[in-house]
Amino acid sequence: MKANYRLLIIACVALIAGGVLIYAAVPAYAADPLTVAVIDVAGNDLVPTETVLKVIRQTRVGDPVDPRKIEADIKAIFDLGYFLNVDWKMEKVIGGIKVTFVVIENPPLKEIKVEGLTKVEPQELADLWTIKPGEVINMNALLKGLENVIKYCQEKGFLVQPDLAKSAISPDGVVTFYFTEMKLAGIKIKGLEKTKESVVHHKITAVEGEIIDLKEFNENLQELYRMGLFDDIIPTIEPGPNPDDLYLVIEFKERKTMELGFSVSYMKGPGLGGGLQFTESNLFGLAHSFNTSLSLNKESTTFELSYFLPWIGSYDVSAGFDVYSRSDAKLFTEEAPDIFFNRRTNGGTITFGFPLFADINGSVKFKVEQLHDLPIKDLPNTIPSLVTTNNRTLTFQLTRNKLNYGSGGLVNGGNLSMFSLERAGGMILGGDTNFYKLRGETRQFFSLAPKHVLGFRLAGGYLAGSSVNSSELFLLGGSETLRGYDFRYSSGDRFALFNTEYRYQINNYLEGVMFLDLGDAWTPSNADNQFNLNVGYGIGMRVNVPMLGQLRFDFGFSPGEGPKFYFSFGEMF
Repeated sequence: MKANYRLLIIACVALIAGGVLIYAAVPAYAADPLTVAVIDVAGNDLVPTETVLKVIRQTRVGDPVDPRKIEADIKAIFDLGYFLNVDWKMEKVIGGIKVTFVVIENPPLKEIKVEGLTKVEPQELADLWTIKPGEVINMNALLKGLENVIKYCQEKGFLVQPDLAKSAISPDGVVTFYFTEMKLAGIKIKGLEKTKESVVHHKITAVEGEIIDLKEFNENLQELYRMGLFDDIIPTIEPGPNPDDLYLVIEFKERKTMELGFSVSYMKGPGLGGGLQFTESNLFGLAHSFNTSLSLNKESTTFELSYFLPWIGSYDVSAGFDVYSRSDAKLFTEEAPDIFFNRRTNGGTITFGFPLFADINGSVKFKVEQLHDLPIKDLPNTIPSLVTTNNRTLTFQLTRNKLNYGSGGLVNGGNLSMFSLERAGGMILGGDTNFYKLRGETRQFFSLAPKHVLGFRLAGGYLAGSSVNSSELFLLGGSETLRGYDFRYSSGDRFALFNTEYRYQINNYLEGVMFLDLGDAWTPSNADNQFNLNVGYGIGMRVNVPMLGQLRFDFGFSPGEGPKFYFSFGEMF
């Protein structure tokens, strides 16, 4: 009898596959047509006779006995899921033939056992079975429950398959399902031309021979997206050499990482300006980043050069440096706003990053900077002389990056949060300034529909100290903060900023944007520089150009200001 129940499980699986049906042998009778007078069911104790009769639709009273129609009705009875076996017999009665469908019921369910799963507890699966103890075992309900378990395991992040050869139903109603958790046979990488495979392997944490964790694997893929090296990453699965293992296959579409950019801008005050930029974000195919840029207008000239390593050797520690030189013309002191001076700023930074816990990474940045102020003309004796200022600061930053990327490497969901504390001066750092600067920022994105994304950015900052250079003040206005206003429209030792964008991806090369920007920078201690909510809004276009990257065109508007046009590179946030 036990063997029969094992066959029942195998039949269950056959139904999932689409197909193999178990039919009882049809008795052979003479070909003479005999009229069906009565249809009856026998052998059912728990399943109501009416339930069986409802599915008998081919065999009808008054019709000739037809074994082919009886076979169809036997299939319909099997499809109910309550029976181990279905047979039929006929006997002569007054008026014709009595056709009796003889069934063998499945036993009442006593218990469902699951063996072979190590990633879930049995109690987690209790609600996944649509059949409860005491009910007649229904194969359809068991199949549905089996599908629910497989789906639940996938949602938990790992793949399983039932081991049907071991699964069985005991005569006393104990159902036992055996599962195999799929293991990693290996990782196959396709499509890389420039990028070294070591870059991919550094981000993939799956270990050959261990159980495949899909959630962890998908997060690894998002980390690869966040590196900015790929337009598309397509994961698939291939059978492994053994029944219980699989290959994870990753196909990459690399992004053009070498970019030569230029910009042209016009703003009130600085007037016409422009810039050149060269970036290579995958130097040597090792994900090293190199950047150099030059920008200028009639009031300022800035040169910058930076280099960044995402990790050092096998250690999950990043490192980078940045050197820069900036010349600003026609700045003024608070003591004498009508007295202008020129400023040259030279400096550099060294940064180290490292994982802390969970999804949070930390970084430490040391900055050395010299500011040299040159008066345009001799200052009155009442105005303090402008001097050379040396700054030394140390910045601690926490970052949680959970942004999600879709086709084309564009952000389509998730969030990014950052918090930093910058300290200047003191007994340890020294220098001519002494201050604390706090800054926080969070970004959140929602996928409204395919190609439709809504993004938000909220940022704020606080600056305090006994000796603060004006260059440390927060600045709002322009293409990166508050569109609809000129660069440096507002400044102060406090700032609050809110940006929102609705983005629509027209195709792989064009993206349309509508935006709203709110914010201000102010100094509470200055009666003439109190908080004022500035509102900017407008539309924009993003154009992906080979070798140039993403070009950003924005038209901004604000109350009391004329329309502003901005041209820059990459998304604003």
